[in-house]
Amino acid sequence: MINKRMVYLDGIRGISALVVCAGHLRAAVYRDFREIENPTYLESIFYFGTSLGHQAVMVFFVLSGFFVGGAVLRAGHAFQWTSYLIARLSRLWTVLLPALVFTVLIDSVITEFFPEVLTGAYRDRWNSGPTSGREGYSLSGVTFLGNLFFLQTIAVPVFGTNGPLWSLANEFWYYIAFPVLALMLGICGTPGRKISRLWYAVVFSLFFLLPHNIIHRFCIFLMGVLAFSASQKLEFRKRYLLLLVSSLLFMASLIYSKSTRMQLILHVSSEFMIGATFAFLCVVLARWPNPDVTSLGKAVTTVLTKLSDLSYSLYLMHFPLVVLIGASLYHSESTQFSLYEFGVFTSLLTFLVALSWMFWAIFERQTPVVKRLFEKLRN
Repeated sequence: MINKRMVYLDGIRGISALVVCAGHLRAAVYRDFREIENPTYLESIFYFGTSLGHQAVMVFFVLSGFFVGGAVLRAGHAFQWTSYLIARLSRLWTVLLPALVFTVLIDSVITEFFPEVLTGAYRDRWNSGPTSGREGYSLSGVTFLGNLFFLQTIAVPVFGTNGPLWSLANEFWYYIAFPVLALMLGICGTPGRKISRLWYAVVFSLFFLLPHNIIHRFCIFLMGVLAFSASQKLEFRKRYLLLLVSSLLFMASLIYSKSTRMQLILHVSSEFMIGATFAFLCVVLARWPNPDVTSLGKAVTTVLTKLSDLSYSLYLMHFPLVVLIGASLYHSESTQFSLYEFGVFTSLLTFLVALSWMFWAIFERQTPVVKRLFEKLRN
């Protein structure tokens, strides 16, 4: 039997958000790895671990396919658009709306005290944020509404300094595209006439009008859907061996994603490689027993569950704060790795996690309330 609450997959979702946050914070605090002449093994490990933010987003896409796409498959012929959209939009908007307002507040401080940030002064070092001349930077009402309705990178730029919002547009349109695809193929929804499936085929074709990178990464979302389907059907005997193999393959894909030379040799997308290997790992972990009921097992479950719970809030609200921290404390004087600075880095990361927990407690925890409100409006 597949676990109802897949603690390890939930935990990976939380860890992935933490990796994204840590990577952005490291870029704002420490000098670039290329500037270090003779890096130690400890420095190399630290920089590698905090350079996997983009890879962590690919993990998010696979997990979205697994959980959200899996929910569509699980609904089967009982699938209903209204219930599905209420569940998805209440989940997304409950955090996104306050996160956009939060971005306005933080960006107002940045504009007043650190306007050079908005002209792209730190773009090269932070690998995100406004570009030179404020190109693509906007806090307008149109941009606010565009981000609220998941049109960032499609019709409007990401809102303010909140660069990580780019992936939310991908997620939302995958949430729409996959049920349309499933209905077109007759996998879910009430079995209908051929004309209905033809209609869904026309609607699905509109998906290809979206930017290429959104279409391209839909395959990664679908890998998560396939992982869910496989986890429902397959039985494993040598699970420890499969866990070892899938973990090693996933680690190899992460290393591959950081090696330009290997990519030039193999000519395989690193994003696809990460998606495929992590999807394999998902299949194994979905059937892995949850931690036992001992004190240690309960502690592991609590930590992984809490990280998963606040992952969405952490992802949406951390970057404007990272920009403010980088501009106010470090300016252009990035620091060198040391035990003391690592302690400062850890303290700042803990601060960001604590704020995201508060954000979760105030807003994201109210998702069931918002969902019930939408259901009342529907009725």
